[in-house]
Amino acid sequence: MIRVIVADDHAIVRDGLAKLLIDGDDARVVGTAATGEETVARVLETAADVLVLDLGMPGGGISVIETVHDLRPTLPVLVYTMQSEREWGVRCLLAGARGFVGKSALMDELGDAVRALAAGRRYIGHELADELASRVERSATEARPGPPHETLSNREHAVFLALARGEATAAIAATLGVSSNTVTTYRSRVLEKLGAERNADLTRYAIRHGLIT
Repeated sequence: MIRVIVADDHAIVRDGLAKLLIDGDDARVVGTAATGEETVARVLETAADVLVLDLGMPGGGISVIETVHDLRPTLPVLVYTMQSEREWGVRCLLAGARGFVGKSALMDELGDAVRALAAGRRYIGHELADELASRVERSATEARPGPPHETLSNREHAVFLALARGEATAAIAATLGVSSNTVTTYRSRVLEKLGAERNADLTRYAIRHGLIT
C-alpha cells in the first residue's frame, strides 16, 4: 500500500486525489496539509512513501521542497501545480523533487505519477520534458544561451514573478517570510539581471516569455 501525504490549500484537490488513490486499491492518503508549515510537520510526524506538493499554497514554494529534501531525503516529492512546467519544473527538480505534473493534467496522470515515484522512478510532464531537452541542446552549444531570467536564484525568481504580477513589497515579504528590505534588495538584483528599470518592465518581460498571463 502506497502511503501518500497531500499538501494543497484546496480541499477539492485533496479530496479528489484521496478518492483517486482509494479507487486504485494500492494507495491511500495518510496525511494532508494546507500550508508549507503544515507540510513540514506532516512529513516529520507521518510515515509516507510519496509527498504530493502544491507550489502555490500559503508558505509553499521551492523552499518547502528543499526543506523536505533535507529532513527526509528518501521521501520522493511530486510537485502538482498550476505553475508553468517549463518555468518551474527544472527549478523544482534541482531543489530535490522527483516529479512534476501540471494541474491541467488528468487525475489519472497524477495517479500514475504517484505510483511511479513510489516505485523509485521519476515522472515529468510533456512540457517539462521538452524544456529539459531544450536545455540539453543549449548546454551543447554556447551559441544558444538561455534567457536572462534563468540566471535568477530561486528567491530572486519568486520576487520577480510576484512583482510582475503587481504584488506589493509587503505582501511578497510576508509570503516569503523575509523583511521588506530584503525584498527590495532582491528587486534591485532582478532589475539589473533582466536589464529592467521598473516593475512595469518586469511585467512586460514575464508576459513576453510566457511566465504569467
